[in-house]
Amino acid sequence: MEDKVIEEVEPNLNKLSDELTNNIKNFSSILFYVTHEGEVIMMSTGKMTPIQKNIATRMLVVAGSHSLVLKIVLNLEILFEKITYRFTELFRSKND
Repeated sequence: MEDKVIEEVEPNLNKLSDELTNNIKNFSSILFYVTHEGEVIMMSTGKMTPIQKNIATRMLVVAGSHSLVLKIVLNLEILFEKITYRFTELFRSKND
């Protein structure tokens, strides 16, 4: 049974790997790396688009040190996401 699961997952990983490689080679990509100490490193493979700049800025603000107000808002957002996830899991049919 476990071998069958591995066989089903590996083609998806190969497809994902090929798609990521293609995107990195042919388009501007941004990669975020988090060290074991919690430092966030952003790497870019080319000139960033305005959309990429906007999203990267948001990610760096959230990952970095921020104000008490932002900490409260982020913690509330995370709490709401967890509650929403649990409710959807509770009401999801058993056949899924």
